[in-house]
Amino acid sequence: MVDKILESETKSPYFYFDLDGPILDVSEKFHRIYSDLVTDFGGHPLPKEDYWSRKKSRQADSKILEDSRLSSSLEKEYRRRRTSLIETESYWRFDRVWPEVRDAIARSPHCGTLVLVTLRNNRRELEAQLKHLEIDHWFQKVLSESGDAAGPDRHDVKVHLIERTFGVPQSGWFVGDTETDLRAGKKLGLRQVAVAFGIRDAIILAKENPDLLLDQPSQLANWISQSSGSPAA
Repeated sequence: MVDKILESETKSPYFYFDLDGPILDVSEKFHRIYSDLVTDFGGHPLPKEDYWSRKKSRQADSKILEDSRLSSSLEKEYRRRRTSLIETESYWRFDRVWPEVRDAIARSPHCGTLVLVTLRNNRRELEAQLKHLEIDHWFQKVLSESGDAAGPDRHDVKVHLIERTFGVPQSGWFVGDTETDLRAGKKLGLRQVAVAFGIRDAIILAKENPDLLLDQPSQLANWISQSSGSPAA
């Protein structure tokens, strides 16, 4: 099914990308923060594979803490401290660009207009990370804003960022790994590419009915290459 969709798509002028998930493997960062905090609290961290599987399926932090031999009453403090750490260089340095995605974009310099749309609290740290990863030149625009206070309407933050910058999009794709991304794309009238190798699993993403659901970075790389007319890997 995926191959048929990929073969039938034509180039779209704008590609709106979330950062964490579609472009970056952030699993090591998340696990390191979790492990460091659980250790500080006197608990026993779960192995990375177990922890990441739970995160992708949206298991509650309280349950993860309980299974790490900690009281669920620590959840609020755990989440507060995680938020304070997650955008710092000490931890974002563990993020890695998916090699297949890097190669596909390098092979496809005219694949369309790439726009980064991400929810971040610290713009300076975001720009430092993009430069460190040598991907800052990929994007015509880098749109960012905090979504912490938006609650269940976090997708509206991304919608407003795009509309304030470009107006109402006439066509294009939104590529993301969460419900926030897919709902933003849908509200904007964009087609949506959901990637199940980020922070949500395929079961959760499928419930949002995206136009395309990709399981591996190599599939996203092929889609980028085919969208630009470049030869696939």
